[in-house]
Amino acid sequence: MLRFFRAHRAQFKDIALAVLVIALATAVIEVIGAVFPGSIGPHNRNKSAIFLVAIALVSIYLGLWPGLIAAIASFFVFSYFYTYDPHNLENNINSYALNLVLFVAAAFLIAIIIGGWRRRIDALDTENHQLQSFIKLDHSIASVLTAKDLQSNIEHQLTDIIGVPAHLILKQDGYAKAESSNEYSWNTSAHEAFLTAVKANQPDGYINGNDQCQGWQFQPMNSSNGTIGVFALHFNTASGNAQNHQSTTYTKMLVTLASYIAGLLEKKYLQLHSLEQGRQLETERLRSTLLSSISHDLKTPLVSVIGFMKLLQQQRMRLPEHEVDELFQTSVAEAERLHHFINNVLELSKLETGYINLKPNWIN
Repeated sequence: MLRFFRAHRAQFKDIALAVLVIALATAVIEVIGAVFPGSIGPHNRNKSAIFLVAIALVSIYLGLWPGLIAAIASFFVFSYFYTYDPHNLENNINSYALNLVLFVAAAFLIAIIIGGWRRRIDALDTENHQLQSFIKLDHSIASVLTAKDLQSNIEHQLTDIIGVPAHLILKQDGYAKAESSNEYSWNTSAHEAFLTAVKANQPDGYINGNDQCQGWQFQPMNSSNGTIGVFALHFNTASGNAQNHQSTTYTKMLVTLASYIAGLLEKKYLQLHSLEQGRQLETERLRSTLLSSISHDLKTPLVSVIGFMKLLQQQRMRLPEHEVDELFQTSVAEAERLHHFINNVLELSKLETGYINLKPNWIN
């Protein structure tokens, strides 16, 4: 009995508030009648109007069932204190039936109309929240330049949007890792739900009524080229929000979000692939330019040294001594230039392979 009361505490609270509102309406009628005699009038239509206002307020703010409770309470109070006539039982019955129909119809119609508008407003709020979340997600990954940063960024944004921890398990690198190492500490039921999402391409887990998977929900992400991964959500089962999480609206939101993320990932991966190809082409262009420059800078002093040496070999006996010394000095200078250039190339290769670490410092 105590467990039942705790599970329906909110409903009992609304019912108690509905009864309290009707009691206040009765008190208002009595106070007005005592302070301003004759203001209510000899007839009961003004009294019933006050009860109808109370029923309307309960139906608007608390919903259908509290509104019906308020209508029934109003019927008993109004019938017993204001319309009961011991000398005319037939009139009592007709009056009771009319009052009951009037009060219940008012509560029902107002609650249904207001409830319908409230659901529409909630749906619009949900759609607006989703749209703002998608825009925020799209902007947040616009500047991401690596696949690893892209995944962590989307996981962070998903956690903010949905309000529970989110993990992206991508087909290209995550399935095998998730199946083998089980780094997410799933139990057997959660692991089976993950396999269902992967192999059957169907959402499975906590939201689908699987209470044994410790709050894990697995949602496939489908793009135009097929399934690219699964995002896993870890709900807190002790929060008491299972009814909200398992609603049709929430489920549709997850499907829409999964489809949007799949398209976003596919688009971003194409951009990253294009950037990587551009970087590779630029690297190859720079490498070709560097090789062309190196070959020219290597060939120039080498040709000079070889030419001078051949000239000395062939014409040494005929050339004056000062010209021979000048040729030797020029050859040595070109050889030293070549040696210095080769050392620079070797230092550059060490820098590229990581053998030399740069230590930036301020200079004048």
